[in-house]
Amino acid sequence: MCLFFVVGCKEKSSTASIESMIASDEAFLAAVEQQKSGDLVGARSAFKKIIVAQPTNSLARLHYAILLQDVPPSDPYAALANYEAYLELSPNSEKKDLVEERIQKARKQISNRFDETQIEDRERKINNYILHIRELNNKISELENEIELSKKLMARVEEARDAEIVRNKRLNSIIDTLSSGGAVTAIPLPSNANRTYKVKRGDTLWSIARDVYGDPNRSLDIGAANGIENGEPLIEGREIIIP
Repeated sequence: MCLFFVVGCKEKSSTASIESMIASDEAFLAAVEQQKSGDLVGARSAFKKIIVAQPTNSLARLHYAILLQDVPPSDPYAALANYEAYLELSPNSEKKDLVEERIQKARKQISNRFDETQIEDRERKINNYILHIRELNNKISELENEIELSKKLMARVEEARDAEIVRNKRLNSIIDTLSSGGAVTAIPLPSNANRTYKVKRGDTLWSIARDVYGDPNRSLDIGAANGIENGEPLIEGREIIIP
């Protein structure tokens, strides 16, 4: 099929003569001048307009493809399409070997870009997994802290319950004694009942454990029973539980 027609022409024109005609086109010459002057972005835009108006303009497609491939931001996909269109329009061009080399380069650029996209996608997924794992670890730490706090509170509740049971027993014993007309005698607290201690100036959990138990290491037991961290200053006059 004849791609370019000349008035009175009945046979297909040669590739050289067709390109010679194209090269004399004013719009094409203006685009080439832009390219020579270094305005590569403007030249690329000018060649694109020529192709829109003249889809069979092979030289415009060749120049446009080269600029698409070499001038940032490059577009090897569009460059490849225009190189192939050029060879289809000018299959016998003297520039065929050069264009085929350019096609191989564009395909390699596309392959590299595809590989880079895959790597970026994998790295993005890995980073998302790392962030997710960090969030899960933070939640686990928060839950562990809440569990530990719940255990301490439960221990204090159980101690208070045991102390309440002892007090109730004493009150019931007193009531029974009074009801029977007998004298009230003190019922000794069981050895495992909680006692209280009023903090004096200069007291620490360590010194209190030393004085009460003869073992300063039991300061941790006293701190746990009262919700006091080891090393936390004690308020003078405060009553604390001695477990």
